[in-house]
Amino acid sequence: MERQTRQRQAVLDAIDHAGRALTPAEILALAQASVASLNLSTIYRHLNALQDNARINKVMLPGQAARFEAACDAGHH
Repeated sequence: MERQTRQRQAVLDAIDHAGRALTPAEILALAQASVASLNLSTIYRHLNALQDNARINKVMLPGQAARFEAACDAGHH
């Protein structure tokens, strides 16, 4: 199991608290409040890992950049 880093937690928190699907740039802006050293390439790396772990979902809308939202699971509050 992969360890939870401050960066990854900041990305998850940004997505969880937004209540809507966010673009990677929006996630970066929100996550930098917790971890100022984050950059867009780090965000993409964490987004890919979180998708692999089924923690987040990619949302594709016609004509728009991909967005990401928290995965729905019964145990999540």
